[in-house]
Amino acid sequence: MNKTFKYLIFIFFITTSLSYAQEMTLFLGLSGYQFYEDDRPIKTPKVKSLMETNQEAFAFWKKSRTYNTIAFSASAVSIATTVIAISSKKPDENYSTGLVVSSLGSALVGVIFTLSANHQKKKAVLQYNRSLEKKNAVYIKPLHTSKGIGIALAF
Repeated sequence: MNKTFKYLIFIFFITTSLSYAQEMTLFLGLSGYQFYEDDRPIKTPKVKSLMETNQEAFAFWKKSRTYNTIAFSASAVSIATTVIAISSKKPDENYSTGLVVSSLGSALVGVIFTLSANHQKKKAVLQYNRSLEKKNAVYIKPLHTSKGIGIALAF
């Protein structure tokens, strides 16, 4: 009885000590995307460190950051050219065609790259979650024979 109790405690310890990573989810909030593991919010530096564990997910994550930078830059150019066009217009004249085209073009580029960045971010999270589904290289299997019970490690 005492040996069996020790085996059961050992099996319980092994099975509870194996921790598996949680799936990550993302939601669009007022301040951008918010990341969660179950009900627990995760900050962006933690998300980045989690993404670094999977090379494919991290590649999508880096693309998303690059696209966000391009979108931010294009939006800044759009705002700057709009301000210049408005401030340089005289009451009797039309807006400068070059400034209007530049403003609208850079706004369009900003929107396209923002949408692309969001798509890459979603792909990164999906790839990260797919990597969690992979089986471990080592399996613990309980054994039961006529000589007793035990644990086998399968590789």
